[in-house]
Amino acid sequence: MSLEEFYTDLFETAMEHDEIVLEVQVPPAAPKTGSAYKKFNLIENDQGIVAVAVTVTADKAGVCTDAKIVLGNAGVVPIRAKSAEKVLIGKKLTDKLFAEAGEAAAGDADPVSDIHASSEFRLHLIKVLTKRMVKQAWDQANKG
Repeated sequence: MSLEEFYTDLFETAMEHDEIVLEVQVPPAAPKTGSAYKKFNLIENDQGIVAVAVTVTADKAGVCTDAKIVLGNAGVVPIRAKSAEKVLIGKKLTDKLFAEAGEAAAGDADPVSDIHASSEFRLHLIKVLTKRMVKQAWDQANKG
């Protein structure tokens, strides 16, 4: 089952009460793949206000051939920022596209306000962190 199917609601999964996770399969990364993750929190080791995880793959010509962006605390379940991924795939990435991906990721999000942060602050963080994590992953993918 994919993670998108696994998480169903806030603190809820598709698992039945008599089930247990026995295995998690993560496929190996393709060559020229970079990844980056950042959890923003006010106090170290505290609950994250938002989190952004990114993987991007480059081809030999420096074009993004694949991108995955996942947002944490951007809704009631982890969110795959598919609009942001579409901004990147098939293009040579630039600072402008990193910023566009951040804007698109915020558009995919539906954060709640709580005692830790407002939804507006979370959206701002999603834009900033997505831009930074895509750039970091892209730089890593293009090393060597």
